[in-house]
Amino acid sequence: MITLYSSSSCHHCTELKDELIKAGIDFTWKDLDDESVFQEAKELCEKTGKTELPIVVKDGKVFNRPKIEDLIN
Repeated sequence: MITLYSSSSCHHCTELKDELIKAGIDFTWKDLDDESVFQEAKELCEKTGKTELPIVVKDGKVFNRPKIEDLIN
């Protein structure tokens, strides 16, 4: 399962979200504009050192600004 942490104001986030939808990949979208999601992502960043958006978690691995190819395989 893929979890996408993103903000609606982030161009890279919107682009990746659109690519996932176009590719037919199931994912859970977490909106960073929600304070509880923001805190969750902040803790994830502190644990992993990842700081760029979008943040994607796939099978326990954390990606920053991944390419769609990274998520398909």
